[in-house]
Amino acid sequence: MKLNIKMRKAMTLTLAGLVLIFGVNLLIHVFNRETPNPTFIEYETSAQSGSYAAFLKSHAQTYANDENHTIPAPSFVLEAGETISVGGFYDWVNPTQVQIELNGLNTGLYQVFLTYQAKSDNYLPIVLALTVDGTSPYTEASQASLDTYWIEADDTVRQDRYGNDVAVMKATYDQTVRKPLKDPNRQYAEGLLVYLTPTSNTLELNKVSGDLKLYSIELVSLDTPESYETYKQGATLSSIETKRIEAEEVFLMNHSSITRGISKDIGVLPFSISKLKLNVLGTENYQEPGDAVTWIVDVESPGYYQLSFKVKQNRQKTTSYRTLYINGELPFEEAKHLPFTFSRSWENVTLKDSEGNPYLFYLSPGDEITLMVDSTLFIEVARKMRQISDEMTQFGLEVTKLTRNNVDKNIDWDMEAYFPDVKVKLENWRDGLTEVITVLDTLYGFKGDSKTVSDLKAGRSKINTLLNDVDEIPRRSTLLSTGSSSAVTLISGQIDVVLQQPLVLDAFFVHGKTSLPRPNAGFFESLSIGIQRFFASFINPSYSEGVEDDEIEVWVNRSRQYVDLIQRITDGVFTEQTGIKVKVSIMNDDGKLLLANSANKQPDVALGVSAWIPNDYGMRGMLVDLSTMPGFEDTLKVYNPEQVVPMIYDNQLFGLPETENFYVLVYRKDILDQLELNVPNTWEDVLDMLPVLERYGMSFYVPLSNNSALKSFDTTAPFIFQYGGKLYADDGLTAAIDNENTIQAMTFMADLYREYSLSYQVPSFFNSFRYGKIPVGIADFGMYLQLLNAASEIKGLWDIALVPGVDRDGRIHRDMPGAQQASILFKKSEKQDDAWTFMQWWHSTETQVLFSDTLINTLGTRYLWNTANIEAFEQLNWNKAHQSIILEQWTHLREVPKIPGSYMVERELSNTLNSVVFYDANLRSTLTDSILKMNKEINRKMLEFGYVDTKGVPIKPFVIPTRDIVLRWVNDHE
Repeated sequence: MKLNIKMRKAMTLTLAGLVLIFGVNLLIHVFNRETPNPTFIEYETSAQSGSYAAFLKSHAQTYANDENHTIPAPSFVLEAGETISVGGFYDWVNPTQVQIELNGLNTGLYQVFLTYQAKSDNYLPIVLALTVDGTSPYTEASQASLDTYWIEADDTVRQDRYGNDVAVMKATYDQTVRKPLKDPNRQYAEGLLVYLTPTSNTLELNKVSGDLKLYSIELVSLDTPESYETYKQGATLSSIETKRIEAEEVFLMNHSSITRGISKDIGVLPFSISKLKLNVLGTENYQEPGDAVTWIVDVESPGYYQLSFKVKQNRQKTTSYRTLYINGELPFEEAKHLPFTFSRSWENVTLKDSEGNPYLFYLSPGDEITLMVDSTLFIEVARKMRQISDEMTQFGLEVTKLTRNNVDKNIDWDMEAYFPDVKVKLENWRDGLTEVITVLDTLYGFKGDSKTVSDLKAGRSKINTLLNDVDEIPRRSTLLSTGSSSAVTLISGQIDVVLQQPLVLDAFFVHGKTSLPRPNAGFFESLSIGIQRFFASFINPSYSEGVEDDEIEVWVNRSRQYVDLIQRITDGVFTEQTGIKVKVSIMNDDGKLLLANSANKQPDVALGVSAWIPNDYGMRGMLVDLSTMPGFEDTLKVYNPEQVVPMIYDNQLFGLPETENFYVLVYRKDILDQLELNVPNTWEDVLDMLPVLERYGMSFYVPLSNNSALKSFDTTAPFIFQYGGKLYADDGLTAAIDNENTIQAMTFMADLYREYSLSYQVPSFFNSFRYGKIPVGIADFGMYLQLLNAASEIKGLWDIALVPGVDRDGRIHRDMPGAQQASILFKKSEKQDDAWTFMQWWHSTETQVLFSDTLINTLGTRYLWNTANIEAFEQLNWNKAHQSIILEQWTHLREVPKIPGSYMVERELSNTLNSVVFYDANLRSTLTDSILKMNKEINRKMLEFGYVDTKGVPIKPFVIPTRDIVLRWVNDHE
């Protein structure tokens, strides 16, 4: 009875809470609604010499002409051995050149259109280098791009076992398209222009990446679209009923990352109280410059119609812009910049002019409507922000060179004596930021500040603080250019944000004067649905953590997209083949595994766990020794033996590597060529190139310079191994960092900063690399993925190579780690045999290739799968040149073996290095003190696990994990 009373009270309080929440949200929406007034503004700033922006400025007075020229494939001038295929196209798969001859063209600007078809067996972006008479007209021409178009491969949206929608697979559009050659950032919607004269002889295109069938090249005069006033002459609005088109049901998209999203809001169709529906477009994508989606609109008859979009623009106090095309053409000039302002709820936005008059669009049955992300109004703003950020970074580097990081309060610096224009620089940056803020406020149209404007104002405030006393700049570097809250970080962090234009779409309407359906639910409807969802949460199986008796439970430490795909291919392949049912669930934090095991709530298998977990949990008896499972040796054959080392403890195997974090050298080809520097092969080569880099305010990056005080084994151990050093004694019971080779490696690491002036901390190597401040350095897989997908402005200008090494014993030692994520099998599992069968299937070459392809086809090329299975990795559709380098670097893989107490060795190595670099401590004496702390902790842990007694005397031998153990396992069973 008491329990029922408590339950009733709890439910009453919950319902009261729901009513309160809905009421507060309603009041916020009603009283906090600001009417925005976005206004277009022309803003120009200086453009870097040789850039496309500078090219456009220099030809601002060049008038268009009426000439159009089409050169079919049979008229191409091809390299020796290349031919035109039957069907009249050039099958462009080799990195060759296509040339067209120009004969007495009129002087003017021309668009370059290509009629082509992207090849479906290659996911790489199509990148071409454009030259006229052998000369590149501007920097962006060396990395011009063509859109690859995608369609949804599935006719219907599939559901998982709980009735939730799962991501839809995509396929490349298997038809020819006619599109302009674009800049790498896709910021200029009309495509790249070239300036041609009667003396221009040839135009050449060199393939950088991607495969395509090329049918023709066109040189087209740039037309100025007519105004809306001209377009609407004689237009009469159609009187048809409102036609609703679901935004997520697109016909074409020009980037594989554009995917359907989920909204649980009432009124968003399709709708479900308890299920997840892929019912919107643009929740996590469709915001980058040039992103475009196309719908087919089947109106019943030709005529003029209004267009309204049901949207939600989630970025506070901002306005996003889109450009609308009909059948690939801009209907009128005003369709270039269509504003969608921030709103806390869904809105029906009818496309209209600044006076509030709806636009009329002429549509025929089967017409295509394209909505493209429009960032053109923000190009100059972003360029100004980048210019200010670069100048401030360079000045900060010059100050550091002068002061050598000496921030002693007793030193009086006269900054104007060293930098006479320091105040002018600061004032220019402050005034430049003021201009940018004004432009953004005008384009956004809100009285309150957006996050971007707030950060820029904060950056400006820091500059004003420095202006008040310029002699304090050496002691206030964190205000200027170093640290996570510096002016440089605040400004550079918003450059990409300014260009992004987020917008979530539910549907759009083709209509006459009829009224549109209400975009949001009413108060009582929202309250009713909220209550129903509350009760549904108690009975919905997708909220349940339990599994059926005939299922194995797999927890995955990844996002929902990954989990949905794993469940899909598991049900469709593994369960079909074996009859074993599997429930795959999300695990937001692999740290919860320890608690789950203690509470006997652990899964059978966990995927995506951190690479240290198998060893750490295995030594505590939580995991199954996989070396006792049937066929484990065959599973190990697909790995480099070194990959398995972190999973071993006491000659037992407690996990399998799932993904691999590779390290490679990344370098800017354009900058190294300009400085006449070769790609370094050894650390001696790196030291030789540092003076040249320093002379131009540049540097080299090593992972030791990441923005963290703790230098992990991943950053220190590679040097130690390359120099032939040791971490542990042969018996594994003590540390051995006093080894002479280890000391030599530590000395070299310290000298990189003390003698060669590498930056102590680099907040973002990615940004420093893309902006040319650090044009060469060692990057991991995450950085590599960023460069592929988030640095389009340097597409084609960078490459990778093997990590520099130490020339020793007649060969170059390039030892680097790579362990990233693993899978484990719990000892408490009552279905160990079925769980092991699943693990073998999941780690097999066929499954890893299938999952990688499914991932890309569903979520886009940004989701590359860095499988640890070497056989599978060789079959992945990556850049083949990069793939071969990564595979060769994997042959130099060297992992740090884990022993009880190894964390103290890692920590004290870091502390020693920091003491030597920052406080000029003596290396040998510091190491002597550190090794005492290491050995004390190792001895304590060895005592805990029964390897030594209370006096430190060995009781049983400890075997350090090595690759030889793995090789013995495999070879003994062959």
